[in-house]
Amino acid sequence: LKPHHHDESMHAFYSYKLFTEGDYEYNPMMHGPFQFHGNALMYYFFGVSDATSRYLAGVFGILTVLLAMLLGPYIGRTASLIATLLIVISPSFMFFDRFTREDAYILGGTFMMVTYLFMYYRSKKPLDLWLASVGFTIGFCTKESMFITIATLGTYFFIRMLPWIDVIIAGGLTGLGLVFQLAIPKTPGSNTRMVVLGLFLGTAFCYTIFRLAQRWLVNAKEGAESPIWDAILSLKIENAKWETLALVSWFVLSILAIKVPALNMSFLTVLLGVAWIALILRFGWLWLNDRSTAYTGAVTLSLVLFTLLYTTFFTVGSGQASFMSRMHGYVNAIYQGAFGGLEYWWDQHDVHRGDQPWYYYLVQLPANELVSFLFGIAAMVFYGVFRRKNMPLFLAYWFLGHMALFSWAGEKMPWLILHPLLPLLLLSAYFVGDLWDNVPASSVGRMARVGALAVFGLLAPYSLHSAVGLPFYREADPGTFDLIEIAVGPRAGEFYPVVAGLKEGDRGATAGAFLVDAENRLNPAASVQYIGAGGR
Repeated sequence: LKPHHHDESMHAFYSYKLFTEGDYEYNPMMHGPFQFHGNALMYYFFGVSDATSRYLAGVFGILTVLLAMLLGPYIGRTASLIATLLIVISPSFMFFDRFTREDAYILGGTFMMVTYLFMYYRSKKPLDLWLASVGFTIGFCTKESMFITIATLGTYFFIRMLPWIDVIIAGGLTGLGLVFQLAIPKTPGSNTRMVVLGLFLGTAFCYTIFRLAQRWLVNAKEGAESPIWDAILSLKIENAKWETLALVSWFVLSILAIKVPALNMSFLTVLLGVAWIALILRFGWLWLNDRSTAYTGAVTLSLVLFTLLYTTFFTVGSGQASFMSRMHGYVNAIYQGAFGGLEYWWDQHDVHRGDQPWYYYLVQLPANELVSFLFGIAAMVFYGVFRRKNMPLFLAYWFLGHMALFSWAGEKMPWLILHPLLPLLLLSAYFVGDLWDNVPASSVGRMARVGALAVFGLLAPYSLHSAVGLPFYREADPGTFDLIEIAVGPRAGEFYPVVAGLKEGDRGATAGAFLVDAENRLNPAASVQYIGAGGR
């Protein structure tokens, strides 16, 4: 009843090519390699079909639910159970966790990273950091929007770790960059606006890293000034400082080797290829010899997984005739994985794919996720004004940062709603769990608590109904389909009888590839553009 969306069909097809021919090379237009390798693995174990092409998304949907269950020690047991419930009944998670696109995987990887960083923050156990690094690498190898997640979570920790004067300087440089980007007029074929913004952002980033290095030296000498610095000092990065410097230098040299024509296909390319393998082996040796175990283990796992996926298990460039060409293909694959996707989507900013207004997600969230939206907004007011706590403030920052950056980004699509939704959902769960566990002393507070819990109880079934409704594409006019809800009866052989929602003579799509118009999702009577679907 649910044919492949246009993007799903491409992802399923190229995963099939990888499965049958071993043919895959990273293309930032279709995002990272993780989904193609993962889907090919699903084909290997379960066969090739529309259903198996969605198994990997289903696995990560289940992972998201399980990770919410692990948050009890950090957001409270009741809040953890409510977060699990909200994910299960969320229309957006229900839909996109059965959708052959990257968003289920990157959300699962991001959530895994955040959950196990919480664990490492408390336990200092290396295994927790290793699992966090695996989550990060899955996200990074899935979609370039991981840079937005890094920017959001990274700036939160920068604010917590640096003096306010440094935060103001870095924030001021970023703000100036945005002002210049908005002030410079758009010119067809010119990317001057984004280049200027990139220079300001790069300056702010370098300044922040420089100040963090200075603070790290001070904390290493005088002792940790905060629990966050204590967790960072526990990594013992100083035991692998030269290896870390070499890794950073490798990426700088790779930019020169790829971007400077005179250095293409040169001895530098061969040197970088050998050096990359040497760095992985060196970090692995340090890990196995218990040198900064948590840190070197995390770096080793990330580098190995990253390398295998972006080189398609070292097959990229294998068809080239010369050794120099093969080494260039190998180094280029690593470079493209690290920087190529960011370059491509940075250049696409002014293209405005989807052509949505800046407030797109402010409409999408309450329309699709009313429970999380209402209680998330209430939580931000409550914890921002009346009862300040670190965890809800972190979740609020995560949500607001994602809302700001994804609203600023040129491309706005329905599936991107998951990125701000995850922290908003967790914040809502924290707030409702807090209301459930704590009874206010005043009568007004108790009445407000009962009212809020009653509203939550009334809205949750509505969310569930929206999540489990059975969608069907019915032909409204030739070439135009409406998304409607139908009901089916018990299975009869290979078919399900439709018992409600359709009348005799109606035609609908049972197979094909669809490109859903993102703008129409703002309309309850959303339509889709017909692209070669089979109607019956």
